Amino acid sequence: MLHIRLLACGNAETLGCCEWVRCGRRRSIGLTGTLTLDAQGNRNAEWIFQIGSTLTTATASRVLLTGGATARNVIWQIGSPATLGTDTAFVGRILAAISITVNAGVTVNGQTLARDGSVTLATNTIARAW
Repeated sequence: MLHIRLLACGNAETLGCCEWVRCGRRRSIGLTGTLTLDAQGNRNAEWIFQIGSTLTTATASRVLLTGGATARNVIWQIGSPATLGTDTAFVGRILAAISITVNAGVTVNGQTLARDGSVTLATNTIARAW
């Protein structure tokens, strides 16, 4: 798995509007800090993350929306399991092929959907903001 300060594959702390980050079929990403999605005043701005393998977030990592960005326009398509680390603040729709584990204290502004497995929750806050 690739681990960088913020987001593997994109190598960016802030992504402007209408970004599409595609990782290879076998690539995993690890979020270990704050990823800022900046709509730059465009409420229709969208971000689509296609990750061939796993998504893992470190403890207390977060996805931050600025500039009018909305959670409904952030999509995480995951080819394998997704794991959100303790106390993570996550934004968007997670569409995982297998399963999703949401550890204690995680807040999700969006949805967690698994196609061929379960979504495991542990004292979390899930808000659908639209």
